[in-house]
Amino acid sequence: MYRVMLVDDDYPVIEYLQQAIPWQALNMEVIGGFSNGQKAYDYAVTNLPDILLTDIGMPVMNGLELINALTLRKKNLRSIILSCHDEFSFAMQAIRLNVVDYILKESLDPVSLIKLLERMKHSLDEEKTLKKQEVSKELITSLEDNPLLDEAAWADQTDQIGLDFKTYVYIPVLCVINRQQVAEKRYSSKKLLSFSMQNVIEEVVAKEKEQGIFHLSYNGKETVLLFQYRDLVKTNVYESLEGTLRTIYKAIKDYLKFSVTFIVGTNSENATSLKSNIKQLLKGKDHCFYRL
Repeated sequence: MYRVMLVDDDYPVIEYLQQAIPWQALNMEVIGGFSNGQKAYDYAVTNLPDILLTDIGMPVMNGLELINALTLRKKNLRSIILSCHDEFSFAMQAIRLNVVDYILKESLDPVSLIKLLERMKHSLDEEKTLKKQEVSKELITSLEDNPLLDEAAWADQTDQIGLDFKTYVYIPVLCVINRQQVAEKRYSSKKLLSFSMQNVIEEVVAKEKEQGIFHLSYNGKETVLLFQYRDLVKTNVYESLEGTLRTIYKAIKDYLKFSVTFIVGTNSENATSLKSNIKQLLKGKDHCFYRL
């Protein structure tokens, strides 16, 4: 859940916001309500919010000072000002601080605020997705660029993209474009070719949410998929995996007009074994080929 902080020296406003907004339905939780910026900042030092709703005029530390102080600690902080001040100078300061919106308390209504929070959640979701894509790409390229990458650093990267080795076992699969040069002729650049393939794979992966698949973008010719399983004994793992790979293969063949080969790795029960298995896939050793 996204963490929300409410700050206003008029406590009834905080109570109103806590009760009028369906925070849980928005995948958000209020981590605290504070009467001035200093109290909010002191708490945020160890409990940084994702979203800040704050008044401007407060004792000790005002809302604009609070936004500035927290933004120094968290650059992607989303901020909304709720204020009685309808003044150009305050609005301009808010714009310079990249405040998402500036709402007058007199015109505040739950429906409008909910819509604003929904847009904010969508923005945060997109940012999180892009971050995961960046980390996932680094995860794979680091094996080639930095083969001696510290195990703790590797484990931290797998944690960042959401892998849960306490609950699941992962099977890595390398997807390779067949006849790369022929496929490239259909597109104006390798980048467009890679982008098109990634999009098709993402569409299939999105429809297979129950299965649990992580798509790790790699390079213009290859991509890595991680298949997630809770119970290898009760689940016919490779039958399920092959069915999904056939779906991906058909989608790429139908929409992009080229074929791919899948190279299936072995079960990975922790970050270290996953690292080893992906390295083997990339080196082309001890693989099982599915030619669909």
